[in-house]
Amino acid sequence: MNQNPFSIRNFMLLGSFMALQAGYINTILFLEFGLPVSQMTGIMSRLSESVYQHNWSLAFHASLVFVGFIFGALISGLVIGDRESPQDRRFALGMILLSTSLFVSAWLASAMHLATLFTTAFACGLQNALTAKYRGLQMRTTHVTGIVTDLGVYLARMIKGQGWPWQAWLLILLIVSFLVGGVLGILMFAFWYGASLLIPALACIPIALAWLRLAHKSQSPFRQ
Repeated sequence: MNQNPFSIRNFMLLGSFMALQAGYINTILFLEFGLPVSQMTGIMSRLSESVYQHNWSLAFHASLVFVGFIFGALISGLVIGDRESPQDRRFALGMILLSTSLFVSAWLASAMHLATLFTTAFACGLQNALTAKYRGLQMRTTHVTGIVTDLGVYLARMIKGQGWPWQAWLLILLIVSFLVGGVLGILMFAFWYGASLLIPALACIPIALAWLRLAHKSQSPFRQ
């Protein structure tokens, strides 16, 4: 019997890559435009601030992020739907769309175009929805609020003597990956500015190809 190619280990590696990428993108956009694009809590706070101050320019910028994120999640839902785990070629298509949106973002960011806010938020919404569920775990790779909440719950279970499952290790991996991605984003932005978004755009391509290979293995007639 062949090992399931969509193993917990492979999915943890994918989750780590996604979280690292989200931290990287979010940091670059925060440095260039002063707005986060990978989590909507901060964006809603900025919208509240802009309405109170009658700062309609800030409101427009924040709205670009909000709408872009929702639209990215929408496209993900149309591509792969609401699934427990992306175990077929449709996930690879989602990764190609993610790569394309980041290439466009790099081009726009190089000119500091406001549309970068929409395209990068689109990419984050797309990637967040691509890996939203796995074996009953709600996995969000673009922000850490929910991750930290779930981690606290697992810590409580450990104190009660209920063990420390692989899901808890995954959450820790996501937090560390997001942090490392943010540091890398700062370093790359210092050298390449908006063009540093080319790095995650290129990185998505081998991930898509690797997932196609895994999907082919999972459909092999020799697997049981």
